[in-house]
Amino acid sequence: MIILPWFVVLVTVPNVGGIFGRTSWLTLSKILVFGFGWGIGSVLFGLGIDRLGLGLGYGIILGLDSLIGTFLPLLVLHAQ
Repeated sequence: MIILPWFVVLVTVPNVGGIFGRTSWLTLSKILVFGFGWGIGSVLFGLGIDRLGLGLGYGIILGLDSLIGTFLPLLVLHAQ
């Protein structure tokens, strides 16, 4: 999860250091924060499935995920 993606990037993307050098710190920090959030979400999803079981866990967790993923952008982008 850490070594393989960096290996693939170094092999396939020319001038990776230049790309990261031209990218602003704000953009890089956003990438790190959202990546960290993705990882925490994945771990918590696995723990939820372990606690609730496959059938009930997927039903509840993915149902909430669909509900929040549908209505949260609507509320944020069109608050009125």
